[in-house]
Order: sequence, then C-alpha cells, then structure tokens
Amino acid sequence: MDSEIGYTKIPYLTVHPDRITFHNQIIYDKIRYSHHDCHDKNCHYGKTTYLKNFKSNNNKNRISRPAKRKIEKAINYLEVISDKQKIYVKEIGKSIDFKLTFVTLTLPSRQIHSDQQIRRDCMHHFLTVAARKWNVKKYVMRSERQANGNLHFHFLCQNFIPHQELRDTWNNIINKLGYVDEYRLSMKEWHRNKFNLRKDLLKYWPEKSQKKAYLQGMASDWSTPNSTDIHSLRFIKDISAYICKYMSKAARLNKTVIKGRKKGHDKNYFMLYPTVTAGVKDFLKSHINCGRLWSCSTVLSNLYGGSDVIDSNISQELKKIQDSPKSRYFKKDYCEVLFCDLELLKSLHCVEILKLLNDFLGIRFNYSLQLTI
Repeated sequence: MDSEIGYTKIPYLTVHPDRITFHNQIIYDKIRYSHHDCHDKNCHYGKTTYLKNFKSNNNKNRISRPAKRKIEKAINYLEVISDKQKIYVKEIGKSIDFKLTFVTLTLPSRQIHSDQQIRRDCMHHFLTVAARKWNVKKYVMRSERQANGNLHFHFLCQNFIPHQELRDTWNNIINKLGYVDEYRLSMKEWHRNKFNLRKDLLKYWPEKSQKKAYLQGMASDWSTPNSTDIHSLRFIKDISAYICKYMSKAARLNKTVIKGRKKGHDKNYFMLYPTVTAGVKDFLKSHINCGRLWSCSTVLSNLYGGSDVIDSNISQELKKIQDSPKSRYFKKDYCEVLFCDLELLKSLHCVEILKLLNDFLGIRFNYSLQLTI
C-alpha cells in the first residue's frame, strides 16, 4: 500500500523480579497493509507458514536461549513468592531455616531406556506423587545428561521434602524399570569378596567414605542406592543465580568418529548402542534426543510481569535505578533492559515500579510483597 500510515509511539515498561524492560508500543492510525492479506496466486506466504508446522522439533539435547530465559524467569518468581520459614526436622532433632527445596534425581545404574521413556514413566510419576505426598504445586524441572551418560533431573519447589522420603519414593519409581534391581546385582558382584575399593574414585570419594557407603549398602541389601541429592542453599547469597546455573547450562556432548565422519552425539547414546551401524545410530540418536528438556507448573509459565505506560513518576524512578552502580543497563534492537533486584528497588524508594510487580504477583500467585519502604 502506497498511502502514508500515521502512528503513535507509547512508552511501556514491564517489571520482573530481576529486571525491568521498556519499549515503545506502536499504535497505527490505519490498518497496516499485510503481505498475507494479498490475493496473488503466486504468493507463497501461507504455504511456507503452514509448512513450518512440519519442521523437526528435535532439540538435540540443547536448551535454547528463549527456553533459558523462561527457566530463569520461573526460578526468580518462585524465589520471590517463597517466604522463609522454620521447619522441624525429625531426623536431626532440630529446626532449620527453609525457603526452597532443590534436589537432583539420578539413575543408580546404567541407563537402558530412551530419554522419553524415563521422563514419561519416572519423572511424570514423581511429579504426581510429589503433588499428592508433599503438596507440591509450584515447581521447575530440568533434565540433562550426566558425565556417565545417564539422564538425571534437577527439581526445584517451595515445599519441604524429607531426605529419606525423597530417596525411597524416587527409588520405588525408577525400579519400575529395574534400575534399583540392576544396581543391587552390580554392587553384589563388585563386593563379592567383601569390601572392594574403587581406586579410580579416590580423588573424589575417600576410602573412609567408601567403606561407610559399603556398610550402609550391606545393611539394606543394596536396595536403597544414593540416587537423590538435596542441595543445601543455607549459605547461598543469590539463590536464583545459583540454581539458574544448574538448570540452564548446556548439555554434555561428545565428539565421536564413525567411518571418518566426526559427529557430535550424546555420550549415553554410544553407551547404549555400541554395536549397530552408523545409520541405525543416527536414527536412534534422533529419537533419544527428542522430548522436553525442562518444564514447570502452569502458574509459573507465561509470566508477563507488571506492565504500564511510563509516566513522569515512573520515568524518575527509572532514572534513579539507571544511575545506581548496582544496576546494569542493556540496549537491544527493540527494547531496553535494566537489571536490578527487589532490594535495590526498595532502597531507592521506587514505589510505582514495585506496585506494578506487586499487583501482578497478587493476580497470578495471590501473593503480596512486604513493601515497607
């Protein structure tokens, strides 16, 4: 369309727990001419758009940049809406300060099932049990590859989960696929002549600790492998940054040569299928890498934040934040980003900006910030 189109720019900002983004919203005076509205028979816009739906969605075991941002956003919001509380732990006989539970769930023996089946039969089952047993309603989950090639999961929630209950629950779930039974057989074989030291692990696992694990394993008939780990967050100053580092890091890849061709594959993929041809390996690789690498509860998805038009009061508050040495400013093609935390906003008395975030938290999570500024 050749006619001139008038428009108006309206400055908007969006507030999240760790950042503020501001951009211009364009309001056109007329309906803009769109290429896909044309009736030209030679126009392939609709066809090419339609064909995009049939493109492979194989993630190749890599977290994309948009997915990484979503993970970080979900973690930041989960930390904000989780208040500190004291929990009495029966096993240690005292109360501890508690805010979030961050655990790692592993397989105690060599992985012999596809990643999709592990996620479907084990992780989905765990999420169901966690909701029923520990009232877990808000969570973030990330699956990735260990150095030994096995799939493992990082799981974050705001509910207290007793360590022994967690281990027993996860072991019962993964033993549907035989992983605890396989672990028991391999341990009995390894220690068939009593204690057998793992010399290759002495650098990370001292002999004293190995003997202790051996005695515990013998006492339980090797039926309770150490397949879970609860990460202590007690002395972590920036919990969100610490957990984001674990959950959004790149997957482990291994370069392997097949008949002169150097290709990147998951280590576990070659461990599982060491004797098949290169063509079959490529096929199996494409299926192993399919599936979701992370997920979160519905309420932690599509977190659009608190948003409003930038007026004179908000503009003054943005100027104070930008002038602070504790903030970081980035300018992108279509927006500007100001990285800052809630403590900085409170110290600078950014009442209007904090109110926008507080309103969003109230609508989405029924939660209110302590705005004593």
